[in-house]
Amino acid sequence: MASERANEGPCGVRVEEVSEDELRGLVAMGFKGYTRVKTLIRVYPGRILLLPRYLALADRLKNFEFRKDDIVVMTYPKCGTTWMQELVWGLTRPGNLRAADSVPLNQRSFFLEVDILTNLEAQLNDATLLERFRAACGEAAKPEDGIILQMTQAAPTHSPRVIKTHLTFPLLNCDLLDKCKVIYVTRDARDACVSYHHHNRLISTYQYEGTFHHFAHAYMDGDVIYGDQWDHTASAWARRHHPNLHIVSYEALQQDINACLAKIVSFLRLQLSDAQIREVAEHADFSNMKTRDSKAPLTFSGPVRASEGSFYRKGGTGGWEAVATPALTTTMNSWIEKRSKEAGFSLPLHLG
Repeated sequence: MASERANEGPCGVRVEEVSEDELRGLVAMGFKGYTRVKTLIRVYPGRILLLPRYLALADRLKNFEFRKDDIVVMTYPKCGTTWMQELVWGLTRPGNLRAADSVPLNQRSFFLEVDILTNLEAQLNDATLLERFRAACGEAAKPEDGIILQMTQAAPTHSPRVIKTHLTFPLLNCDLLDKCKVIYVTRDARDACVSYHHHNRLISTYQYEGTFHHFAHAYMDGDVIYGDQWDHTASAWARRHHPNLHIVSYEALQQDINACLAKIVSFLRLQLSDAQIREVAEHADFSNMKTRDSKAPLTFSGPVRASEGSFYRKGGTGGWEAVATPALTTTMNSWIEKRSKEAGFSLPLHLG
């Protein structure tokens, strides 16, 4: 049950604090990382579960000024975001792919709202991050206003920014689609759930230590960070006819990446040959991305629990059957059928 302490957020969206009982219930379910926050919040529309630092940065995120040559990769978590970031970065820089060998992806492509997932004190203790922040934004910039957010704003204008976000359209600038291109990636809910379970175990911000069974139920109830997958995708579905929105599925990319990339090239109005498209596809092949990460590793919004493996796990489809019981599969399939009927679309959604 939600807390009665609900109000209009700083950007006009409705913000609701979860109750102490609900927070304790999530911790008991296995989300041990939530013991380090005083509360969680839900943001409407979409009933999006977020960490409380969102409140301090909501207005800046809502009013973030996108540029006309920005390319925004928007997804629900674990739906192919990192893959699409690398693909788009490569498509816009086909002659400079080797730069990825020494510069990690999250320094070549910006995670717009990552500050809300991060403890400010931890950021202030990261000397390398602060050095990059000061170099990009100057001594007068305030870390509490969002370190990565301000670095995204300050990025040079001579090349297109590739910006990643898991926020939905209502939480971002209303001129986003009128100003720049957005690629929205979807994925089968079962595989996304499995991957998000691993992510929640890996990242100490969440420090999930419960069973997959309990995580899957939290996932279906929208009680994971960023909320319900269908509610998230609904914001893209409602805008599906906008010429600056391209919706593609993780599964379609797996099935025929060159065909998908050709459509993305056309959508972005780029000029690439078939050979260049194949080169970018190979550049962003899972095994190549994993190899590069060992040389120029990603940095995360919180410490990584090495005992849970690595960020680059399998990069495939069909992982649900290996971890779910028949009873859980029946429950998940019933939920998928119900949510599909309610929303008017099925996942994975592919309109590209």
